[in-house]
Amino acid sequence: MASLNLNPRPLVRLPASAFPDRADVYECDKCGRDITGHFCPTGSHSWSPMGRETYICVCGQRYLTGATEWDHFRDRERSHRAGEILGTGVFLSLMCSLPGLVAYLILRLAFGLREAAFVTAAIITVLPFVLMQVSFWPGVLASMWRTRFGAVKRRPHE
Repeated sequence: MASLNLNPRPLVRLPASAFPDRADVYECDKCGRDITGHFCPTGSHSWSPMGRETYICVCGQRYLTGATEWDHFRDRERSHRAGEILGTGVFLSLMCSLPGLVAYLILRLAFGLREAAFVTAAIITVLPFVLMQVSFWPGVLASMWRTRFGAVKRRPHE
């Protein structure tokens, strides 16, 4: 039986400038807002987080988020990430091809549904690859958009 946590540990609150020191809540140094959701704590030991490198609070205070934009990774890191996402997607699709084959055989032989069997097997097989790509590449495109077009360079007044 799960016990109730009647004595929870108190939340650790730190000013946002103390990031990446561990805390439950990060508050803006200037206005005191909770801006915890804008930071990227280090989670994976293999990949550093990808995203906005800075966050500007409503009050104008600027903070480093702990993330790195796609264009600021080295070429080797970018190709490594792309290769891993593509390779993992292919591997998972190959793993799902066996259940796809089973579904195909059941639908084709037991129910005589030729087209439905093929479509079902194809969806089961391709879905992991598509999900991997859809979860990764839009973030890359958003990161590229932010670094290439997000900050419009303005000319000084003449």
